[in-house]
Amino acid sequence: MEKSTGIEDVRTIYIDQSDADKQAELAKRFKGNGIRTSKYSVLTFLPLNLYTQFRKAANMYFLVISYMQTIRSISISNGVSAMAFPLSVVVLVSMLKDAFEDYKRHKADDEENSAPCEVYDVAKGEIVKKQWKELKPGQIVRLLDDQFIPVDMLLLRSSDDKGGLYIETKNLDGETNLKNKTVEKQINSMELHQNWNQLTGAKIVCEKPNNAIYKFEGYLELPGNQKKISLGAENFILRGCKLRNTEWVYGIGVFTGHESKIMMNSTKAKYKFSSLELLSNKAVFWVLMT
Repeated sequence: MEKSTGIEDVRTIYIDQSDADKQAELAKRFKGNGIRTSKYSVLTFLPLNLYTQFRKAANMYFLVISYMQTIRSISISNGVSAMAFPLSVVVLVSMLKDAFEDYKRHKADDEENSAPCEVYDVAKGEIVKKQWKELKPGQIVRLLDDQFIPVDMLLLRSSDDKGGLYIETKNLDGETNLKNKTVEKQINSMELHQNWNQLTGAKIVCEKPNNAIYKFEGYLELPGNQKKISLGAENFILRGCKLRNTEWVYGIGVFTGHESKIMMNSTKAKYKFSSLELLSNKAVFWVLMT
């Protein structure tokens, strides 16, 4: 039965399983599946972290005092900056701590980006191994039981004849109970895993990337078929969740990398000021004012 999705601002993903070059060209229009949660790179660490260090009023106060101590006419230390060494030690220790924390973020990003997954290769006509960061929208991904989902993907087929499967969403919403998902009935009846050429020329039309983890609207339009297969959140699984109690699942990537719902719900890493640092900032401000 044909249904209107009511979507005004849409993303269209064309599926051309017969032409690998065309599929790769279309995939370039979308973001890759690599992610970055770190604050700094090798080039930006020094300037950005120094800026962060001297956002602390205490550090800025002692920096000004250190400079003023070098002016002989007003210095009580004969133009020698007595504050420079202790200030440098404090700033250096803080920078080393921030560098170590950001290194751990880089390491976690690299581990996730290089995690293995299985993708259907159009040219070879078989399943091949790839890394998460290499995935693009429109590629067909195979998941096995207890594997994490690498992209937000539309379900095409599961090991259950009725198209049912279970996922664990603990990393997404903190809930440990398993959620039931299902392949749309018309798609499930096509048994695509036995002949992916049935998707040649098909397209997915859906909402643009957003942070609504319990919502998905779209439809699958098959070539030569005037009807549109309506799709909902029950036919859609999200990056970061885990396949459970299901032997295998096939799906097609829709939202990747920073456009996936889990990444759109994550906040950018920010420098956090402790309550003591906030109190010292206020104290320094009042000292200068009085």
